[in-house]
Amino acid sequence: MAQALRTTLVRLGLSQDAATFTTDTMLLDTLVRWRDVHLDDDLIDFVKSLRSPAGTIMQAGNEVRHPGFQVSLFALSNLKVMRLALKHHQLLQRPVTPTDITLQWIANHEFFINHVIQARRSTASKEDLPIIRMNDWAQTKERIVNHFSGMFGVAGVPLAYILRDEAAVPLHALDPQANYAGDYIREMICRVAHTGPDYQQDN
Repeated sequence: MAQALRTTLVRLGLSQDAATFTTDTMLLDTLVRWRDVHLDDDLIDFVKSLRSPAGTIMQAGNEVRHPGFQVSLFALSNLKVMRLALKHHQLLQRPVTPTDITLQWIANHEFFINHVIQARRSTASKEDLPIIRMNDWAQTKERIVNHFSGMFGVAGVPLAYILRDEAAVPLHALDPQANYAGDYIREMICRVAHTGPDYQQDN
């Protein structure tokens, strides 16, 4: 796993030495550990540590301060997208391996940067609430679902997932991403679990 992950990190823009330092010294050696980097600030601190790590190395027979590694904006951007996309796939209960994470995979998940910003900013006023018509429950239900499709829970999931009829989520192999034709909002509504603290808080 670590070697495959190092190859992925190099593909995303780190040097081979920086990738090795990341997995072997900083112990970010699994996708789960990358997924659990919680905040952008943590990722910035990681990059600072790469650029100016503590400790020394031997150079020409002398012990000198570790010179650090260059980390480009390209690499930082890719790592940010990877972290968010891994969290997204965890919510969707879809597996990801290091070999899945290509530059095209990163490009396909760049939308999630804006999604997170939108989810954090989402608010509702009384004027936004759906109109309830007692004599037309079918249309009222549709209005309610549409309303909560644009409101987001603590993990950035559309709150309409709470309203779906089936709590159980189909196995990944039986419900591939192709079923959603790029509609990631509908995919989250259909696949995020009705369990755990985030669900309890959203509910």
